[in-house]
This record gives sequence, C-alpha cells and structure tokens, in this order.
Amino acid sequence: MDYLSRFIVLHSNPRITDALRKSKLIVLMCWWAFTSLTHIIVEGYFVFSPDFFKDKTGFYLAEAWKEYSKWDSRYAGRDGGIVTVLGITAALEGPASLLAV
Repeated sequence: MDYLSRFIVLHSNPRITDALRKSKLIVLMCWWAFTSLTHIIVEGYFVFSPDFFKDKTGFYLAEAWKEYSKWDSRYAGRDGGIVTVLGITAALEGPASLLAV
C-alpha cells in the first residue's frame, strides 16, 4: 500500500514528474558516457597493444589485463575470437555510445 501511495503522489504532480524525468535522463547520459569511455579506453588498450604482457612499467591497464588473463587464459593467449569481439566493441560500440550522449 505504501508503494501505491508514493506512486500516486509522485505521478500526480507534474513538477515532480518532470524532475524525475530530467534526473533519469541525466543518469542515463552519465551511463552512456561511462560505458563509451570504458569500451574505448580499456578494451581498446587490449586490442591495440598486443605486447601488454611484456610491459614492465607497471602501467595500470597492462596490469589490469594481466590480472584478468590469470583467470581467463583466452586473454593471455590473445584468442582470435576475444580480440575480434573486443575490437568491435572498442571501435564501434564505444564511439556509438559516445554519440548517444
């Protein structure tokens, strides 16, 4: 019953409804920006730097992929399917998500 009363109060006032829509839109835009940068930077680094295992500088992304590949050996062996899927997401989905913002 409590949920129903909140729903009625929130959706009966147009000011509250507009504020909720705007806040949802802001959260959605932040999510699209975050996911686009994740695809472009993190997955792009894996695809376009095949020698990250030889990197001794301690670069954060190289270390992150080294740790990840300890649990999934396909990343350590640079499996063709994994590289292809990550390449598509880095080159197509990342910029497409950025365009959504």
